[in-house]
Amino acid sequence: MSIQESSDIHQELAASIEKNKERAAKYDEDLNSARDKIKDAQSEMKNIDSEVQNFQSKMSKSMHSLMEAFNDGFEAMEKAKSEEGKEGKI
Repeated sequence: MSIQESSDIHQELAASIEKNKERAAKYDEDLNSARDKIKDAQSEMKNIDSEVQNFQSKMSKSMHSLMEAFNDGFEAMEKAKSEEGKEGKI
């Protein structure tokens, strides 16, 4: 092998190593970007889950209050009917 051939091989090897370093750096950059996006998405999902739980809690309380109001109204109506019936018999 001549000195020129050896020099050419050395240059090709150096260029290949440089390309691999660039690829590795790009891969590392892409990987970190993806990791950051995943963390952001997880955080957003936790926020959404918290909002949903809060909404469900408020909805449950509202439904409970509504049912109490209906029950109170129904009882008042039944009581009025009962009293009306008693008055009619007198």
